[in-house]
Amino acid sequence: MPIRSLPAKRTTRFPAIFIAACGILACFAGSASASGVTTSFTTGFEGWTFVNPSGSSWQSSGGNPGGYVRFDDLGPANGGQFLAPASYLGNWTSYDGVGSLSADAQLFVLPPQAFAFPSFSISGPGGSAFWTASVPSGPFGWTTFTAPITASQWSIQSGSWAAILANVTQLLIFMPASSVGGEITGIDNVTLVPAPGVGALLGLGGLLAARRRR
Repeated sequence: MPIRSLPAKRTTRFPAIFIAACGILACFAGSASASGVTTSFTTGFEGWTFVNPSGSSWQSSGGNPGGYVRFDDLGPANGGQFLAPASYLGNWTSYDGVGSLSADAQLFVLPPQAFAFPSFSISGPGGSAFWTASVPSGPFGWTTFTAPITASQWSIQSGSWAAILANVTQLLIFMPASSVGGEITGIDNVTLVPAPGVGALLGLGGLLAARRRR
């Protein structure tokens, strides 16, 4: 009677792409938000505050679209410094090199002596860094300005890039576009996002896990 050999025991392994996806997703754990955060100013300031509220107002229409925040600079010392709520703060390490900070801005009125608008500042125990758009040549409609979360795109004013991202305790948007006052600006859709495709990776991970179970 011939001896039949037993079939080799099958082993199940995670597909390499699933392992890679899990590794990428793990990098986003502990960040300000793995899926990002956006303020559209639909109902008001939505947690954002001005250092000096003089000249600031929420407009229910005219944004990009819907509501937006308007700033009328009443003088060179008026400020126009717009502070982010806690949802934007925390550990930004996972955004480094892959994430971005953006805002839609509009410049309604620009007097002489213009300087860059908009500008972003991030700071914390590890130091501070600054990003700014180019100096406007005149009024412009709603335009999206994007600051990549990459050290080469920011001016590090103190500390180190890694230390700053490890604990961001303040995100500041500078609204004014002129050093003499009189300009009128608007901000809408402030967005902090991680690497593109994180949602797709989450879906891919779930699909592969389900396939493995079958």
